[in-house]
Amino acid sequence: MDPGCAGQEEQQPPPATEQDCPGPGARAMSPRPAVDNGEEEEEEEEEESPRGWKSGVPPGLSGCPSAILLLCCLNFVPCLGRQTLLTTSLIPEAKPNVTYKDFIHVIVIEGNVRNVSEVSVQYLCSQPCVVNFEAIVSSEFRSSIPVYKKRWTNEKHLHTRRIKMVHVKFPSIMVYRDDYFIRHSISVSAVILHAWITHKHSGDLSARWKENFLHAITKNFTLLKSVPPFERPFKDHQVCLEWNMDYIWNLQANKIPQCPLENDMVNILSFPYASSGENTGIVKKFKRFQNRELEATRRQRIDYPMFTISVWLYLLHHCKAHLCGILYFVDSNEMYGTPSLFLTEEGNLHIQMHLVKGEDLAVKTNFILPLHKWFRLDISFKGGQITVTASVGQDLKSYHNQSIIFREDFYYNDTDGYFILGGSRYAPGIEGFFGPMKYYRLSVLDPEQIFNPLLEKQLADQIELYYGRCAEIQEIVSVYADILQQGDEDPRMCNHKNYYLDLNARYGRLSTCRAFPWGRELKDRYLNLFQVLQEMDLSSVPGSHNDSVLEVGGRIFEKAVKRLSGIDGLHQISSIIPSLMDSSCCGYHKASYFLAVFYETGLNVPIDHLQGMLYSLVGVQGSERLSAMNLGYKHYQGIADYPLDWELSYAYYSNIATKTPLDQHTLQGDQAYVETIRLKDDEMLKVQTKEDGDVFMWLKHEATRGNAAAQGLHQAVNGLGWYYHKFRRNYVKAAKYWLKAEEMGNPDASYNLGVLYLDGIFPGSSGRNQTLAGEYFHKAAQGGHIEGTLWCSLYYMTGNLETFPRDPEKAVVWAKHVAEKNGYLGHVIRKALNAYLDMSWHEALLYSVLAAETGIEVSQTNVAHICEERPEMARRYLGVNCVWRYYNFSVFQIDAPAFAYLKMGDLYYYGHQNQSKDLDLSVQMYAQAALDGDSQGFFNLALLIEEGATIPYHILEYLEIDQTLHSSNISILQELYERCWSHSNEDSLSPCSLALFYFYLRIICNGILHSTLIYFLGTFLLSILIALAVQYFQSVSGSGPPASVSHLSSEIATSIANPAVGSLEQEEAVPANNLEQRG
Repeated sequence: MDPGCAGQEEQQPPPATEQDCPGPGARAMSPRPAVDNGEEEEEEEEEESPRGWKSGVPPGLSGCPSAILLLCCLNFVPCLGRQTLLTTSLIPEAKPNVTYKDFIHVIVIEGNVRNVSEVSVQYLCSQPCVVNFEAIVSSEFRSSIPVYKKRWTNEKHLHTRRIKMVHVKFPSIMVYRDDYFIRHSISVSAVILHAWITHKHSGDLSARWKENFLHAITKNFTLLKSVPPFERPFKDHQVCLEWNMDYIWNLQANKIPQCPLENDMVNILSFPYASSGENTGIVKKFKRFQNRELEATRRQRIDYPMFTISVWLYLLHHCKAHLCGILYFVDSNEMYGTPSLFLTEEGNLHIQMHLVKGEDLAVKTNFILPLHKWFRLDISFKGGQITVTASVGQDLKSYHNQSIIFREDFYYNDTDGYFILGGSRYAPGIEGFFGPMKYYRLSVLDPEQIFNPLLEKQLADQIELYYGRCAEIQEIVSVYADILQQGDEDPRMCNHKNYYLDLNARYGRLSTCRAFPWGRELKDRYLNLFQVLQEMDLSSVPGSHNDSVLEVGGRIFEKAVKRLSGIDGLHQISSIIPSLMDSSCCGYHKASYFLAVFYETGLNVPIDHLQGMLYSLVGVQGSERLSAMNLGYKHYQGIADYPLDWELSYAYYSNIATKTPLDQHTLQGDQAYVETIRLKDDEMLKVQTKEDGDVFMWLKHEATRGNAAAQGLHQAVNGLGWYYHKFRRNYVKAAKYWLKAEEMGNPDASYNLGVLYLDGIFPGSSGRNQTLAGEYFHKAAQGGHIEGTLWCSLYYMTGNLETFPRDPEKAVVWAKHVAEKNGYLGHVIRKALNAYLDMSWHEALLYSVLAAETGIEVSQTNVAHICEERPEMARRYLGVNCVWRYYNFSVFQIDAPAFAYLKMGDLYYYGHQNQSKDLDLSVQMYAQAALDGDSQGFFNLALLIEEGATIPYHILEYLEIDQTLHSSNISILQELYERCWSHSNEDSLSPCSLALFYFYLRIICNGILHSTLIYFLGTFLLSILIALAVQYFQSVSGSGPPASVSHLSSEIATSIANPAVGSLEQEEAVPANNLEQRG
């Protein structure tokens, strides 16, 4: 290499910021280029004559004697070329009056990225310069990463176009496929080759690259085509792997991994959600994208959000609080994030964003959201621009539109927290219904581009018709009650019994009654309602509109339910349906739950799932507890036409779970303690008394709590802590007593300690500590504490704590456990039990079905038991297969009893009504019962094997039966019978012990029949018997007459052929022989 060349090469420099790359430089007229031949040179300055030759001597050779002598000698060398008079100058001649301009070009020899790519750099310098060359790469997750740098100087060849060959060496992870050594090759999206020139006075070889680029005289760039990772060649590492490593690698060498299909659209809600305006809602948490490109895009847009929300809404009222939640984001610090959408008291949309600088910014729309109409709300965020569109009606023709522009930077990270749809502990939800909701995490879409139809169109139409009809009914009831309360007497009768009024009626102006303002058509349409109103005494109805309507609805419901309590109560259902509908419209939503159950189970009405869904949703919106539990259970199991949705199920169950501790400390309404009493348990039924359930059971519950508090020391210690916390505000002593009570096993103390940590007032702690609070709540929940269980279910749903990873199913189970302790459900269960004890079968079936549809297991098995006892009644009044439906429901419960698995196993084995046999499912049910420790399960599995059935391997493994040790059916049968005997609870002989004894007896018999020794012994004994018989015959023949001997021999032969008969004949022959001897 020429020492005059100053070149540098750098591999993997620190990342540089992305720069705007200029286009190709302007071409300048220049002489023929001189090739650098790939050498890096720092050429010396050289004066060139613009005229070429000087005194016949080429420039640069004048004054050099040796050079002149060499030229003279050339005259004696023969010329082998053509004779010509044209002489070509070897040194380019600069033309006069021509200005040379700096330029640089980058030409790639090969278009693709290679391990060593050849690049031709053509340039011209008008002054001493530094030529810079750089290769910049952008991948999926990073951009503008320099991977190769090179620079050289040019001080000698000025005004001359030069060519420099650069051999760019790229990292192996960009060029080759993954192999044993290259574990993670990167997918390159762009490779840019930069080149630029700086003059020596503005930049030298020691200048930084960014500063050097800023002083560039001219710039140029070109692109290299990247090769996808799985189209690249393997690299020859010149290394030999061990045979085992080579074999393992070859197993996966040619496998191309495939990413799952993924896009940025999240279907938050696909089924209508009834929001009652309370502090519960749907919790959704977004995960990071599995697709690396989508995830990289999401991270890049944290400070420049681009997303779209589309949701259907049906509002009954505007917000009754300050703000009602529609959709809002709660970050990991439990603070509002971007986006947060609320409904205001006036009906405007409140939009709130979290800024990059840490503050919050909010704005209200200038239009009001409509009531009692389905409309679609589309909101798109593009940086600081927000576009809101509200399209009314299912055809989306009429709409409101508003665009809002901010100059602030929004902070948006949709994975650092969770979304809430509706209410929460931070804000109440709207009063109405949510329809389908879609969230586009990375796309900004116009309303025309959004595909979000109203899926349950028939159900949406039914909701609109229901509230339209109910508005008329409420108006009728309100006006009717108002008219009756205006006068001192019933305006229908106009009978004046007061003496002074009677005189006034005789001699004064005639009194008139206010006429009802309804026409014949309206009266005919609501004929049942007017009949009920005429029979009702409305003098004591409250004066306010809402209270009077609700009171009338309650009276209509009580009158209808009284008819259901008769001997033939189920027969009356079809006739009281109109009354229940009117009661529901008046806001008394116990009637809504009755209607939902009637239509879903076909209880003396045709099955209508659409009406069942309608009244279930309406009941939940009206805060009916049993309706909420019904929908929570249906979405938890995905029953019938209800989609499986644990987040939606949690929204319903948590609504009732939060009310349960409040209900237990108040005696409002019809409540009773929830007890697990099974109708198949005769011993439990015998101890049941006839006391009224709603009062007696609550007193029993309170008495139990009082006795426990009086007898237990830890309750008293916990009470001391509560005293210091509540009245003295001495948190140090409160924590001291609660820690002591918590060590003694008091769950209330564990919960109280959790509250101290949650509020940030635990002595010695700095601020809130949700992690420790969650640990104490979990301890309290394990001890049966209701509030602690609620906090744990919330933590499992949000997943905001590391100690509580997100688990929606577990959250539903915990919330369901608390909701099923609600006193209103206990009242229905108690009514069903009392009716069963009174042998009122219609009422017992009615209330058992009402309780079973909420999803509580004990009622499901009880109603199935009733249907087994009264099959004719079940077939007559229920439109579903009662036994199959409710036993099947019960086996999918978390705490399903073993006898339910046995029942379902029998139903699958024998078949039931329209259900076909299924031996595989029968085996699964018996195996589950056996796993729960029921001896009957082991016994039934053994009988199936006796009948020739085969138990699958996974079930044997599930039962912890090693198939290697029990390879034959005999050994499996022995194991099953032994487990059946060990799990049997009977002290006397049980079927399992008899079956095991019979099994061992068969083994012994089979062993005897197949033994060679037994055959030998049998032959030996028979020979001895024959020998003894012959000896006996000989002795007899020697002592008696010939005739007697022949007679006896025939008798003995007969006795051998038939021993039983022979013995009798011998006994009868003895007297005859004696007589013969005597004679």
